[in-house]
Amino acid sequence: MSRQDFFIIYLNKSLISRRDQEYADFLECFNFTKLDCSHVPRSLNVSSFIQKWISSEKYPVVVVQRINGSIILHQTSYTDDLEKPAWNIPISFTNSTAQNFSAEFDYWLLDDNFTVIHNAYAEDDPDSWVLVNAMGKGYYRVNYDLDNWMAIIKQLKTNHEVFPYTTRAILIDDVLNLARMNMLNYSIAFDLLSYLMDKEVTLHPWLR
Repeated sequence: MSRQDFFIIYLNKSLISRRDQEYADFLECFNFTKLDCSHVPRSLNVSSFIQKWISSEKYPVVVVQRINGSIILHQTSYTDDLEKPAWNIPISFTNSTAQNFSAEFDYWLLDDNFTVIHNAYAEDDPDSWVLVNAMGKGYYRVNYDLDNWMAIIKQLKTNHEVFPYTTRAILIDDVLNLARMNMLNYSIAFDLLSYLMDKEVTLHPWLR
């Protein structure tokens, strides 16, 4: 082995070792600081949390089901494989009453469990809607039950500007990709898109 080869091997190992140490230091710092963060569960294992997101070729789909004023959230994957999805997913949420599109990650969907949010929408209002990940801060898609999709579509057709243009673009992107993945009927996707021709003058939703 030449001196040059030895130097290259040594340099590569040193860089890898330094990278691994920096990553470990990052996890240690995150574990320490998260204790003071009210939005991060104390039981969350940061190492496994990050590893799942950076190692997977897939991403989760959060499924939202409305029941008696509450919403039940669970996760699935966009592929039909045997691997059980187990992401730790931060959840931001708003509804037609609050319309707080800058909501923080106040809820978490941990591993393969489900999350229930009570008093999530006005049960006596058929036009009441809920939105999860409205501004796209989380790296996942969201699918809703039929009633909620219809309430969202009605809102878009009545006054689309209730939703920020970023939210409108995310809804379009989600509904088209969910239909393409056979997770949603194309009739719902086309119904949602129909508001564009009559209402939408902002460029961003058209580009999705």
